[in-house]
Amino acid sequence: MGHSIAREKILTLIKGSKQPISYAEIKESMGSSCSRVTIYRTLIHLEKNQKIRKFSDAQAEFRYLVHPIAEDQKLTLSHFQCIRCHRLQKLDAYPLPENLLKNYLIHSVHTMASGICKECNEKGL
Repeated sequence: MGHSIAREKILTLIKGSKQPISYAEIKESMGSSCSRVTIYRTLIHLEKNQKIRKFSDAQAEFRYLVHPIAEDQKLTLSHFQCIRCHRLQKLDAYPLPENLLKNYLIHSVHTMASGICKECNEKGL
C-alpha cells in the first residue's frame, strides 16, 4: 500500500473512531494491508503535520485522535480510563487559566484521570 493511501486510510480510521484509538487497534483494523513500520511512520507524519494528537493513557499506551481545531486550542484535552474494563471516556474540556495563556506559549494540555467507571463499580468489579 502506498504511503498516501495509508495516510488517508489511517486518518479516516482515527476520524471515524468514537474514542482515541491505539496503535494495536489501528494495526488490527488495517490488517496485512500496512506494515508496522508504515503505520508508525504514518502516525508520526500525521502528528508532525498537526492532523492528529497523541497522548499516553493510564496503561502507558499511546492513543491517537484528530487534532482539535484552532479555537479549541485554549481548552484542555481530558479523558477518564477505567482500570478494570480499560474503557476510555472523553471528559468535558475546560478553559485554561488566563495567566497561563498570557505568560506561556502552550502547545497542548492533557489531563488523564483513572479509576473505576460507574458500570464496573455497579457490577462490583
